[in-house]
Amino acid sequence: MTKPALILALCGALVSPATSMAATQGLAEWSTQASAVRTESAPGPLVRAVEREASRLARESQVKDAVQPTPSAQPSGSWIKRHPVKAGALIGAGVGLVVGITLAATATCPPTRTCSTAGAAVFFYPMLFAPLGALVGQVVASTR
Repeated sequence: MTKPALILALCGALVSPATSMAATQGLAEWSTQASAVRTESAPGPLVRAVEREASRLARESQVKDAVQPTPSAQPSGSWIKRHPVKAGALIGAGVGLVVGITLAATATCPPTRTCSTAGAAVFFYPMLFAPLGALVGQVVASTR
């Protein structure tokens, strides 16, 4: 169901005297009064206003659909092409992590001291290499 048709159906259900009588009276009384309501010839001012508003909304939505182009489902290019700085930062952080783990694994520590180089290397090198990777990504993006 389209949006204007749905709006028209809901508004029609709200302003219909038959449905409002059914909510307040018994079913037998409602069926006899509903047939009497249906025999009325002209709709009330509220019904006419709702019909006008529904037709106006339908016209506006058709004009909007005709004017606005349909957006493409997929963005153009890969994620790396669209976000070169972020990609460079992620690659730099990954390289820094590998460098930090490698340096921490090969570090020699005197037996009398506790070495804290492993944790420092794992956190320091990714934070050092991530901005360098972002800088490389920015340079690549500006050369395109």
